[in-house]
Amino acid sequence: MVMSKKTGERKQRPKKSGAKTKKQSLPVIPTWNDEMIEAILNNSHDGIVILGDDYNFEYINERGLAIYGGTASDLVGKDFRLFMKEDMAQMVSEYYDMRRKGENVPSVYPFRIVRKDGIEVAV
Repeated sequence: MVMSKKTGERKQRPKKSGAKTKKQSLPVIPTWNDEMIEAILNNSHDGIVILGDDYNFEYINERGLAIYGGTASDLVGKDFRLFMKEDMAQMVSEYYDMRRKGENVPSVYPFRIVRKDGIEVAV
């Protein structure tokens, strides 16, 4: 604080130019390549699927295939709703449509699929 000689008022001292400032470093963002992404997907303990706008499976990881009990060719290109009972298919497709529209839906919700051998399992 400094005091004005004319008025006697206290004023903030002006900041010095060239004052030291802390350098802020930006976070390092890794460059992802296909091998890294594939390793993450296939080493996950969860089943991971990628669905297209047409409700068809575009990708399913190894854990997802183990849960289903089949191969990628059994699923890829097919409508995911075919592998659920009707009530489950309706609920999951409603959430899927809402998510695609940007609406707020639960990030996790239980549902059941029908495995290749006909057994219904909760996922």
